[in-house]
Amino acid sequence: MTDEEITKKALVKAKAMKKTLAKSMIDHLPEEESAVSVFMAGSPGAGKTETAKSIISQFKKEHGVDVVHIENDELRKEFDDYQGLNSPLFQTPATILVEAIHDRALKKKVSFLLDSTLSSFEKAKSNIERSLRKDRYVLVIFVYQDPEQAWCLVKAREIVEGRRVPPEVFVNQFLESQRVVSELKNIFKDDIDIIFMEKNLDGTKEKPYFNVSDIDALLGKKYNRASLERIAGIGNST
Repeated sequence: MTDEEITKKALVKAKAMKKTLAKSMIDHLPEEESAVSVFMAGSPGAGKTETAKSIISQFKKEHGVDVVHIENDELRKEFDDYQGLNSPLFQTPATILVEAIHDRALKKKVSFLLDSTLSSFEKAKSNIERSLRKDRYVLVIFVYQDPEQAWCLVKAREIVEGRRVPPEVFVNQFLESQRVVSELKNIFKDDIDIIFMEKNLDGTKEKPYFNVSDIDALLGKKYNRASLERIAGIGNST
């Protein structure tokens, strides 16, 4: 099959299975009086999923709440032709599944953690507005990793798991995730909380900053597109 045919096949399956999958992930959980919406943010390779799993475990331990982990990368495994290296072909089909699970969690008043880069402003804004309209507590967790280390982790993951992130996607999402989170805070102000999690260079420990109003103030060295393209090996940018 061609790439286009693979994506088309996956789209058909996603549309056919989305409601059943969403119900299987959500409907066995009890309705909550004060459901929580958690949105991860940060570049590929920052360590968001590891942080997300830790937070979900913490919620369960401290509050007895099952937080549903909604992750695009994991949902790509639902498609027969997914092989890791062809990961970009399944972005849209997996997003259909993500949105169905998200919709169901909102409808059934179940807490969720949406594990993404949060690099699309309009989508992030829309998702947060939907949660606020339902009087849910909204928490954004921005995970920051030095881009050189993050890119190394992306490449290592490609070797181990076969999951590929194109260099241009890495650069765009590194820049956009920071911009989007800053804009979201400017718009929603105290209606949302932001935690900034700074990873150590070896990626093993995190330094959290709570009630963040300006993530730019917490970023050390600033990286522009040209410097990030050099790190990711794009062209001969100077």
